[in-house]
Amino acid sequence: ARTGAPGPASPATGDADDAVTDDPGTGNAAGAAPGEARAPDGWVLYRHALGTSMYHPPDWSVRETPAGLVITPPDHDPDREIIVGTASDARGLTDPMGLRARRRIDRTVAETMPGLEREGRGRRVDTRDGVGAAYDYAGLAPDGTRVRARVFATIADGALGGLSLLADEELFEARAGVVETMFTTIHRADADAGEEVAAGPGEDLAPDLDPRLVGAFRGEAIASGAGAYVNTQLLYALNADGTLLFGARSHMNASQRDASGNLRWTADGVTDGSVRTGRWTAERGVLTIRWDRGGSSRFAYGFEPDGTLALRHPVTRELIDIYSRVR
Repeated sequence: ARTGAPGPASPATGDADDAVTDDPGTGNAAGAAPGEARAPDGWVLYRHALGTSMYHPPDWSVRETPAGLVITPPDHDPDREIIVGTASDARGLTDPMGLRARRRIDRTVAETMPGLEREGRGRRVDTRDGVGAAYDYAGLAPDGTRVRARVFATIADGALGGLSLLADEELFEARAGVVETMFTTIHRADADAGEEVAAGPGEDLAPDLDPRLVGAFRGEAIASGAGAYVNTQLLYALNADGTLLFGARSHMNASQRDASGNLRWTADGVTDGSVRTGRWTAERGVLTIRWDRGGSSRFAYGFEPDGTLALRHPVTRELIDIYSRVR
């Protein structure tokens, strides 16, 4: 597949679609009812630091990046497929099968996977926690290769997120069922199990602030696959009063050269910049962010000798990304 890859989905800016009321959606339920989805025997559990988990085949890998998850089968072919997990501010959306959600996803696909058109109105595919949706897209890459995409979406804690698969016809058929099963096992954190959960309204964070974190830090996330390259510029601005701004903007480039190295075609796309706001605290080496629109994030943090900020998984301490101080 040689077309734009599904890049990190950023919170969309408001537009006329936001005034449209969600419709109830159509389609047939796939699999078990909410709360009944079960992973196949032998699958392993992946837990994200932000409070979401899902099961995946034991020989598939899930890698965290600041822009989202990159999911890789054991026989992954980067020239023919890409599988990612992303999340963005739902901006008031409540129904992933609704008209507004459908239009929002269509815009994201148009920005990150140019040349693809949606097929049908989508169908219902529930996760363990509630209603989800699957939207199919298809089209031709600039070199004439037919490619297909399927976007699985759900809404929880003020975020619109899910999994996306983009591949050529043959690999799409081989991957789609596995990715769908993974999607049905998505689950928000359970406080009784000791997992991270979103802060509820009125739950104030601890008043501790680390003065070393006050300032602005810039980072970068890179993803590639299916003949495309996605670069996302990230910015955290942590203020001394405990408020926080987070911005993200993605640029996609896809191209192909012939056997002699001559450029045959190229395509570019840029997503609208997005900004999220929240409040932050830091205690015992853990940065906690409470987002204004709901949900929370936690990172272990530290500073490298050159002053760059390193954010890590709060439990495993695996490096997520580094950020250079710009202010």
